[in-house]
Amino acid sequence: MNNFGNDLKRDRIPVTFDVQKEKSFPFVPKSTNKLPILLIYMIGFSEGLLHLSNLAIYYMFKDDFGLSPAQMTLLYSIPALPFIIRPTMAYLTDAIPIFGTRRRHYLILNSLIQSFSFLFLALIPNTIILSTIAVFCITFTLAFCMTIAEALVVENISDGTDNLSGFVVIKAFSALLVSYFSGSMLEKYPKQRLFLITSLFPLLITFFAYFMKEEKDLIIYESHPLKDLIKFLKEPSILHPCVFMFLVVITPGYEDAFLYYTIDVLGYSPSFMGVLRLMYGFSVMMGIGVYRFLFKDASIRSIFFWSSLFVNTVYAFPALITSGLSKKLGIPDKPLVLCGGFLMEAIFEIQVMPFLTYTTRVTPKGLEASVFAAIMTIKSVGLVLSKVITSICTFLFGIDTHEYDHLTAYILFCTNNLFLVMLYLFFVPNKEEMELLVTKQRMLQSAEENA
Repeated sequence: MNNFGNDLKRDRIPVTFDVQKEKSFPFVPKSTNKLPILLIYMIGFSEGLLHLSNLAIYYMFKDDFGLSPAQMTLLYSIPALPFIIRPTMAYLTDAIPIFGTRRRHYLILNSLIQSFSFLFLALIPNTIILSTIAVFCITFTLAFCMTIAEALVVENISDGTDNLSGFVVIKAFSALLVSYFSGSMLEKYPKQRLFLITSLFPLLITFFAYFMKEEKDLIIYESHPLKDLIKFLKEPSILHPCVFMFLVVITPGYEDAFLYYTIDVLGYSPSFMGVLRLMYGFSVMMGIGVYRFLFKDASIRSIFFWSSLFVNTVYAFPALITSGLSKKLGIPDKPLVLCGGFLMEAIFEIQVMPFLTYTTRVTPKGLEASVFAAIMTIKSVGLVLSKVITSICTFLFGIDTHEYDHLTAYILFCTNNLFLVMLYLFFVPNKEEMELLVTKQRMLQSAEENA
C-alpha cells in the first residue's frame, strides 16, 4: 500500500454493490449500506482461512527442501516484500482503473491469482524456486486485497463507524476455525490436499467482488505534496508511537529456531503446531475484548507499556524448556511453548489497533489513505528487516538443524532486546498531549471550512 508525492485525496464516491436484477443472488444482502462492510469482513475472513496452509508451507520448505532455521527465516523475508509496497498498491487501485473499475476487478484478479497459486502448489511438482515464487504470488495478492479492505475500513472509521476491531476479530476468528485442523489434517493428508482446499477460500472474495458496483462518473483527484505527509508524520503524537512499533518489530526473534527445536528435540506433531495457531487466534480475540471493555479510554502509552511488560516477560518462558529448568521445577513443556512468538504476534496486533483508530481522528482531510498506508508500510519494512536480522543472529549463535546448544542464550538475547525497546516509551506522548493534536486538527479543519 511509493511515491507519496502522488498521494491521492480520499475517494468520496463510496463503494457500492451492483444489486440489479441480473446480478442478484438469494443470500446476498440487498442493502448497499451493509454490503461494503460485508466485503471488508469477507476479505478478513478469507485471510484468516489461509492459515490452513501455513503449516503445510512451513513443512514443505523444512522437510521437502531441507532448509535450516537461518535459511528458513531468510527465505520467509521474500514473501514479505509485497507488504512494503502497499502504498503503491493503494495508488494503483485509486488512480489506474482496469476494465473501467478501480477496485472491483483488482479484487477479482488478485483473488483468482491467489487461488491459482495454491492450485499450482497442489497439482504441480515443485522446486524450491517455483515454490517460493508461488508463495510470493500468494502474499502479493493477499497484500493487494488487504490494501483495498483497509482503505474501506479507514473510510468507515472516518464516517463515524469503527470497523477496525471487527475487521481484526473476523481475521482472528477465521484463523481460529482452521488453525487446529491445519495440524491434524497435515498428519492425515498430504500437503498438496491442504493446498487444494485452501485454493477455494480466495474465491469467496471473487464472488463478493462480482457484486461490487462503481460509478462511471469522472473523478478528479487533488494531489498532496510529499512534504504535507512528512509534516504530519513528524507530529510527536504520530512519530513516536510509529518509531516504538518499528523498534518492536525489527528486533530479532527466536520463533523459527524454537519451532525447529520443538519438532526435532521435543518431538511435537503437526497437530500441536496447529494448537499454537489456535492460541494466536484466541489471544487476538481475547485481547480485543479486553481492550474494548476495559482499556478503551486508556492512553496509547499505557497500553503500549502494560501489554509490552506482560508479553516480554512471558516471551522468555521457553528458555525454561531449552535450559532444562522446566523439568527440574516440574513444569509441563506445552504451556511454556504456547508463550512464544504467536502470543507476541497477537499482542502486537492489539497494540496497533488503538493507535490506528487514533490516527483516523487526527489525519488531515484528504490524507487518510496515505497516512494509513505509511504506518502499515513502516510495520512491513520492520518485519522484512527483522527476518534478515533474525537470520544473521541465528547463524551467529550457531543454531542449526539439530544444533541447539546456544538456543537458551538466544531466547534471552531476543527478550532483553524487547525490554530495551521499552525505554523508548519515555518519548511517546501521554494522553493529554495526544488529545492536543486532536483539538489542533479540529480547529484547522473548522478554519478551512469557514474560509
